[in-house]
Amino acid sequence: MGKPGAATAHVHLIASQLADFQWQWQDRIAVQGEPLVYNVILEPTQQPWLYGLHLAEPETDNLFQSRNFEVFNSGLVSTRTSYDMRSYTNNQTDLILLDSARRRALQLPEQGNQRARAFATDLRAAKNSERGYVYAVLAFFQQNPFFYTLNPALLNQNRVDDFLFNTQEGFCEHYASAFTFLMRAAGIPARVVVGYHGAEYNRFEDFMMVYQYNAHAWSEVWLDGEGWVRVDPTGAVSPERIEQGVEAALADDPAFMEESLLAAVGLGGFSWINTLRLRLEALEYEWNRRVVNYNEEQQFELFDELFGEIDDEKLISLLVLLSGLVVIGIGLAVTRRDGMQSRDSITQLYLKLSDELDRIGLSRLPGEGPLAYRDRVVSQRPELDSAINELTKLYVHLNYAQPRITAQSEKANLKTMRALLRELRAVLRRNDSYVRE
Repeated sequence: MGKPGAATAHVHLIASQLADFQWQWQDRIAVQGEPLVYNVILEPTQQPWLYGLHLAEPETDNLFQSRNFEVFNSGLVSTRTSYDMRSYTNNQTDLILLDSARRRALQLPEQGNQRARAFATDLRAAKNSERGYVYAVLAFFQQNPFFYTLNPALLNQNRVDDFLFNTQEGFCEHYASAFTFLMRAAGIPARVVVGYHGAEYNRFEDFMMVYQYNAHAWSEVWLDGEGWVRVDPTGAVSPERIEQGVEAALADDPAFMEESLLAAVGLGGFSWINTLRLRLEALEYEWNRRVVNYNEEQQFELFDELFGEIDDEKLISLLVLLSGLVVIGIGLAVTRRDGMQSRDSITQLYLKLSDELDRIGLSRLPGEGPLAYRDRVVSQRPELDSAINELTKLYVHLNYAQPRITAQSEKANLKTMRALLRELRAVLRRNDSYVRE
């Protein structure tokens, strides 16, 4: 038998060694280069979490960072709040993945979506690396007639199967969740990430405005030696959504911002009023930047310094001016919305047809009408006859026959044109000469 106390001493020694090698969650990040330091002015959200760039670290006191690298306020954000952040644009996360995190990132329901599971198994077996499999799934999205829309068809109980192999239409959450499912089904840790993508730049004060419609979802996969790697499957289906923003991707979708008459996307066609809007936002930004942490009394004192004593006459004049600008803006937006949006949406879809045909060398000639263009395309590519003929007939009818367009008929017409465009894309993708950019 050993000496009394030897076992206890041995246990204490092991505990001491484990303490020396305890995993520190901050060490999960590897960064390079200098950090980007920036300021955020956040509108009230009634939530505790704060927004920033990828893997943001707080520079302002009384902010907290969680083990998932989320940043929190000390309480609910109930007033406009200004804070400073720091982010490293070149970073790697979790080069060593803990077993618990791996299990979470591989979880799938026990049953359901059998077709997607079989597809993932077969495709992974055909690829010699995990990255090769990732590229193959992205190619699947790109080479099939998937469509980006805010009005997708309803999905049945096996949602992933129905989306991947039947409806093939949806928005970023559909693509991110289906992609993540296919990764996990092939044994690759993956997760859905939600945040914001894109912003509007204000040149008058050199800042970015991030709106709620910039909300976006994408995926991250864990690859050996690389850690978590960002993958955005939406970019394979709708490159304009990633490269130009949601406004470009959904310019022909009547569901996008349909209730916001004075939104940035709704006033884009009126350069002077859009400039006025940007100038007013720049003025508001400068005001917020300087006084966001002031109390109400200090704000009124500063206002008096800038504009002098405010009397009833000045206040009434200011209200009349602002009311007039709002009425003009609403009038222009309503006029544009009622008189132009339906035909603009149809035209945007028709232009997408021209873009698809341009990639196979069938560009529309200057001054060439839609009927003449259709005849020339069909003469060179007879297999496109059905889709392009129906699509052109509908486009000509809606643009030149002056039909009465209701909201219901507009959605039906757009749905028909999208279906015809998908049919055309499917025919083109079956041809080896067609390569989507």
